[in-house]
Amino acid sequence: MAYRRLLSIFVIISLCAITLIVRTANIADGSLYAKASSYSTSRTLKVSAESARGNIYDCNMIILNNTDIVKNAVILPTQQSVDMTAKYAVDYEKYYADAIMGKPFCAEISYGDFFCDSVHVFDIAAQNDSNRLLTHILGYCDDSTEGVCGLEYAFNDTLKAYSLENSVTYLVDGNGSVIPGEKEQIILNESTVGGIVTTIDAQFQLICIEAAKGHIEKGAIVVMDIASGDIKAMASFPTYSYDEIETVMYDESSPMINRALYSYSVGSIFKLVIAAAAIDSGLENFVYECKGYTSVGSQIFKCHDIGGHGEQNMTQALVNSCNPYFIELSSKIDAQTLRSYALAFGFGKRIELAKSINSASGTLPETSELEIPAEKANFSFGQGYLTATPLQICTMTCGIAAYGEMPQPRLYLGTTDDGISIDVENNTSYSYCASISTARKLRDFMDAVVNDNEGSNARAFNTSCGVKTSTAQTGRYDENGKEYCHGWITGYFPSQKPRYAVTVLVEDGGYGNEAAAPVFRYIAEEITSLEKLRTNEE
Repeated sequence: MAYRRLLSIFVIISLCAITLIVRTANIADGSLYAKASSYSTSRTLKVSAESARGNIYDCNMIILNNTDIVKNAVILPTQQSVDMTAKYAVDYEKYYADAIMGKPFCAEISYGDFFCDSVHVFDIAAQNDSNRLLTHILGYCDDSTEGVCGLEYAFNDTLKAYSLENSVTYLVDGNGSVIPGEKEQIILNESTVGGIVTTIDAQFQLICIEAAKGHIEKGAIVVMDIASGDIKAMASFPTYSYDEIETVMYDESSPMINRALYSYSVGSIFKLVIAAAAIDSGLENFVYECKGYTSVGSQIFKCHDIGGHGEQNMTQALVNSCNPYFIELSSKIDAQTLRSYALAFGFGKRIELAKSINSASGTLPETSELEIPAEKANFSFGQGYLTATPLQICTMTCGIAAYGEMPQPRLYLGTTDDGISIDVENNTSYSYCASISTARKLRDFMDAVVNDNEGSNARAFNTSCGVKTSTAQTGRYDENGKEYCHGWITGYFPSQKPRYAVTVLVEDGGYGNEAAAPVFRYIAEEITSLEKLRTNEE
């Protein structure tokens, strides 16, 4: 405090000294002073936060990016104004350098309640880089406030155009000094309201973040509106803070990767695609006796139940996630047909959400590769070369839940000028992944995975749901020789009239029912409770 007080006194003394010098010069050349001061003009100081840009809204018009407030002041340096504000200056050196000139200047301050005609304080909305809900989606800006990645980059020009400025204009004489007695003109834009509108629901995003605690160190969660394809939440773990970019770039856990858009081995979730191809090929009633293994040529494929599941129909095989059943089932379907069904469900296709925000296409083996019996066997239960992203899997789930009408995922809704209405809306498009009857049967299978399995950890207390879990092998092992596996679950709720699809990936998390299903259940329960609360409020 003593330092700030001394700084204030020093600035005031300096101002007085400058004033004395100027007056002395004026006495020496009064005619020159009179001539210069006879001219008058204006000086305008524009005020905005360095990081101020247009807003990024969620679907309920909640601001996602500009969640901080910065106080910027326009100060006409006098003994009173400097004495009041100097001690609150955020950058003391810059404050001093500007104040010593004796002319109006701008300064960021930490306090703003002053009763002084020479001080005008503006509260400016600004980005809070350490407290964002959607680190990977929003992206960040560089020091010149240009978008670097994410939505900040994709809509850089739009967001810059919506940034508003406040200003104070003074009438000054020919020497640039404020003319005493002349009232300054103030233009006040209280807050930026223009910007872009996303499909994200901020409360859904919070639910996903809470659901991941204690369950997901590395992984992703995607929540989509089944009817529209709107992405209501997209969370990637671990996350990071923008003010630590230089550090996290070298973090072994790769926190800057958006794992929701990154491809992984998917495992048994893919059995839904094989089931669709089998149903349409007249194999819906195929029955197979699982003995705990099956052989393809000289290669043996084991079931996770070493003792075998016994006789299995398609529903039982999906509930029990029996690999030998699907190996035998796929052997009766030609490779080209299997691959065409995978394409129809979105595998092997990149999803573009916005400029620079794209889901990886994943890996879909060629038909020639699937004609190799062992590769076809791996493909039948989602292993081998097959990979996909959590977003692709969630989109597939939407297609199943919507009776075969699969929406194109949508992240961006449009722009807004007033923070209330959407001016330009981005419409949803659809493709067809299955017939209504086939999709209905797939839904019956997914419902059975929960209802016919007493050990299912996906069963919610306040809603019904249909799911499929995966435990995807990675081919990587720890120091004890245990293989790392990704835990997956994808599903929808409520079962009768599905509204939301949820996909959870727990990277290296182990069994899907143990690692991912509890996360799914929490999200389904909390979103259902939130929706009921919102309905009651209406």
